[in-house]
Amino acid sequence: MTNLMPSSVWIVDDSALDTEILSRALSADHRLHTFADGSSMLEYLVGHAPPDALVLDWTLPDMNGLEVCRFLRSNPATSQVGVIMLTGIRVTIEDLAECMAAGANDYLIKPMRPAELAARVNALVRSSVWRRRAEHAETALRTLLDQQPDAVFAVDAESNITFANTQALAIAGRSAIDVLGRPMRDMFPQFPDLVTSPPAEVQLGDRVYSPAVKKLVVDAGPASVTVSLRDVTDVVESARARDEFLAMLSHELRNPLAPIRSAAELLLRVPADEARVLRAAQVIERQTLRMVRLIDQLLEASRVTRGRIDLQREKLDLANVLRHAVENTQTLLTSNGHTLELTLPDQPLPVDGDAVRLEQVFSNLLDNAAKYTPNGGHMSVAAERQGDAIVVRVRDNGIGIAAANFERVFVMFHQAKRDLDRAQGGLGVGLSVVKTLIEMHGGSVSVSSAGENQGSEFVVRLPSA
Repeated sequence: MTNLMPSSVWIVDDSALDTEILSRALSADHRLHTFADGSSMLEYLVGHAPPDALVLDWTLPDMNGLEVCRFLRSNPATSQVGVIMLTGIRVTIEDLAECMAAGANDYLIKPMRPAELAARVNALVRSSVWRRRAEHAETALRTLLDQQPDAVFAVDAESNITFANTQALAIAGRSAIDVLGRPMRDMFPQFPDLVTSPPAEVQLGDRVYSPAVKKLVVDAGPASVTVSLRDVTDVVESARARDEFLAMLSHELRNPLAPIRSAAELLLRVPADEARVLRAAQVIERQTLRMVRLIDQLLEASRVTRGRIDLQREKLDLANVLRHAVENTQTLLTSNGHTLELTLPDQPLPVDGDAVRLEQVFSNLLDNAAKYTPNGGHMSVAAERQGDAIVVRVRDNGIGIAAANFERVFVMFHQAKRDLDRAQGGLGVGLSVVKTLIEMHGGSVSVSSAGENQGSEFVVRLPSA
């Protein structure tokens, strides 16, 4: 016999002569262990892997073969061991029925022919080896499926769940015991046709999944269909942010085009008048500059997020940077009736950074705070040294930020929900630029808010020089 895997055969027989005959018949093809009674075999089993096949004499000095067989079948670790029972010549049909009921796979009546014994043991070993291979393959497949990012269910022809990987159990919010054997519709009652007619997307909690149903090409047991759920929340959010950005961009670009068009029509329709021409030219210039600023914002955001800029680092006092950022936004703050409190320590705040880019960071944060703070609102900027870091807090008492959006606000084109005709405008690129520039300086930025209409706080941390 050519072994599929190294095979182990144990012989349990209290007759030294029979043991010798059995060993000669089997030693050429298998690794053998011999035992004179059931107890010694069971003791040996405690510290060793079970055999591929067990040749077990019915009559033993301590416990008979039926008792040994029943013990093996009651233990999950040995329940699959192949057993050939050796019986005496005076065995009855009832005895053989009892032998098979105890869990024996086969039997032979002494004295047996060595060739027949070898053939039956080899057949049992082949079955054991193929079963072990199948178990290894199933374990590898389950491990592979558990490492997949998608949730995967397998269901049978009645849509009962026969398998669920770790991600699937997490989505269902249940253990394997509570899931296996249950109808798929019980797991997701809001989507009763998930297996037969899956929708394009399913919303489960705050996540969005894209389902895919595939029939198994081969018969792999009770499972006939796999249902996978891929988390596409980020993709959906990106698509939504893109659509909102395009709508916002269209609106922002349309705003200056309308007065430009009106001014151009005025120049064409009215008689030449120096004052009117001057006013029309001023409108065209002002709105054209607004469009240029919008386009410059996009180009700048693109360069920053793609790492296409070089920082001009120098040792500087961050307090001066903050003063300049406040000056840059003072006109906007005054026009909105905002008040701003700037708190700086008496000692310098030394950092190794690019003064222009850091000024851009804090100007963006102040612009953002003004954008989402109602007229007459209050903002504050406070900086201090904490150990090896310089910490700057920019606070406002504006509309606040939902906790679910704390990370999203730093994503390109993401904006808080607001009407398209909000006067302050903007394209949703400022905070993305802030995060990128701060990280290029070796720092971090985070946001917190107590909730709607409770204001927000952005905290920037930079290494101290």
